[in-house]
Amino acid sequence: MEVLAVEFPLSWLLFLASLLLLYKYFTRTWGTWSRQGIPELKPWIIVGSRPTVYKGVVHLEDLKYRRRFGQTWGEYEGCHPILFTTDPDLVKVVTVKEFSNFADRRNFEVKQEIFRNNLALLQGEQWKAMRSLLGPGFTGSRMKNAVDTFLESAKTLTQLLKRDGKDGKKGLEITRYFSCFGLDVLASYGFGVEVSSLENTETPFVKNALRLFTCADLGNPMIVFALAFPKILSFLDVFPPDAHDFFVKTIQDIVKARKDGPDSGLRKDYVDIILQAIKQSEENKEYKRMGITQKLLEEQLMLFFIAGYDTMKTSMSFTSYYLALHPDIQSQVREEILDAIKETDGEVRHGTLSKLPLMDACIAESFRLQPPVNRLERVAKRDFHYKNIFIPKGTVVQIPTYTLHREPEEFPDPEVWKPKRFLEGNQTHNPYAYIPFGSGPRICIGMRLAQDIMRFAFVHVLKELEIVRTPETPEKVEYMEGLHFAMQPTNLVVGFRSLH
Repeated sequence: MEVLAVEFPLSWLLFLASLLLLYKYFTRTWGTWSRQGIPELKPWIIVGSRPTVYKGVVHLEDLKYRRRFGQTWGEYEGCHPILFTTDPDLVKVVTVKEFSNFADRRNFEVKQEIFRNNLALLQGEQWKAMRSLLGPGFTGSRMKNAVDTFLESAKTLTQLLKRDGKDGKKGLEITRYFSCFGLDVLASYGFGVEVSSLENTETPFVKNALRLFTCADLGNPMIVFALAFPKILSFLDVFPPDAHDFFVKTIQDIVKARKDGPDSGLRKDYVDIILQAIKQSEENKEYKRMGITQKLLEEQLMLFFIAGYDTMKTSMSFTSYYLALHPDIQSQVREEILDAIKETDGEVRHGTLSKLPLMDACIAESFRLQPPVNRLERVAKRDFHYKNIFIPKGTVVQIPTYTLHREPEEFPDPEVWKPKRFLEGNQTHNPYAYIPFGSGPRICIGMRLAQDIMRFAFVHVLKELEIVRTPETPEKVEYMEGLHFAMQPTNLVVGFRSLH
C-alpha cells in the first residue's frame, strides 16, 4: 500500500510537469508584439489568435482588427508570431527596399508537388531562375500574338450572356459565366485545348478542371491546426487525387506532343513558353544545379491555370456588378469603347485597349475594393528592425490587401466605388497603398495577361449589352466563409440587355 501511495502522486507530478512543459512550449513566443508596445490579438494555446478562422470571412476580420488596433498589429498562428500591417511605408520596405530579406513566401510542404512547386511558392535562387525563364512569355509582343484567342472567347461569352439574359428580364449568377469564360480562355491559351465549358460540362477536361477549382475545403476546422503545425499538410491532398492525376498526365502529354510535333513554337501560347524554358534549362548547367527540371517547368502550367481562373472569375464578376449599380458610368465607358473602335471599322484590336482610360479606371477601382487575393505575405530571412518594431527571423509579415485598399487617408470614402480615382491626374494615393497584384520583384507575373483578357471581354460585352440591375441584384456583396486565397462572392446576380 505504501508503494502505491508513493507511485500515485509521482505519476501525477510527472503528468503535471509534462503539461507545464507543453504549455511553456506552446506559449514561448507569446508577447513577441505586446512587449514592443505593438497591439496584439490575444492568442489561445495551440490554435493561436483566430481559432474560428475556418468559419469567418477572413478579409472582413482583417478589416475589423485594423479598425481596432491601427495600421500595424500582431497575431499568432499556433505559436508562430505574425505581423499584420497596412502601413504603405512598411509595405514598401518589405516588398521593395528590403526585398533581399523578405523575398520569400512560406512554402507549405503539401503532399502534391504540383501545388508546392508553383512559382508563387518557390524560394531563393530557384524562384529567381524560374521567374527569369518565364518572364519573357508575358511581354506585350507575346500578348499581341494571343489576341485572336482572347477575342474568340470574348465573343462566345457575349453571345451566351445575350442568349441567357433574355433581354435583361432574367438575372444571371455572373460568377458562373465568368468562371467558364476564364476556364475556356485559359484552356486555349494555356494548354492549347479548346473547350466550351458553359455548353458542355461533361468533357473530362472540364469536369476535372471544375473539381480542381471547387475542391478546397478551407472551411474545415482542421485548417486551424494546419496553420499551427504546417507539417500536417504533407499528409493532405490539396486537390482530389484523380483530378490531380488527370492534369499531371494531360500536361505531360501536351508538352511531349508539342515538343516532338511539327507545330512546336508556332502557337505562341503558354505551352510554347514552357517549351522554350525547358530548352534553356537543358542547355544551362546552372539551371540544372538549381533543380530547374522539365517536370518543375511543366508544373507551372497548373499555377497559370488556377491563379488566372480565380482572378478573372472574381474580378470580372465584381466589375460587372459595380457597372450594373452605376449605369451612368457604364454609359460613359460604352461611349469610350464605341469611339475607340470607329478607327478600326468596329473591329476590336490590341491597340484598342490603349484608348480606354475610363474602362481601365473601372477595373482598377474594382480591384481596389475587391482585390484578387486577400493577403500578401513575406517571411523575414534575418532579424529586422523597422522604426520601433523588431521582426524576428522567420516571422511572417502579412499585408491584408482588402484592408490596405481601404486606408481612409489614401482613399477618401473607401467603401464607395469611384473609378475616377484612377484617371490620370487624380491618383493621389501612395502607390504602396494599392497592390492588387502584389508589389516589388515578386509582383504577379501574369498581371498584364489577366488585365488584357478582362479588357477584351468587357469591350465585347459592353458594346453589345447593357449590364442592368434586377430584383435579385444584392445591395451589398456577400462572401463565402472560410480561409480562401481569393475573394469568393456569393449570389452576384445582374441582368444583360441586348443593345441591338
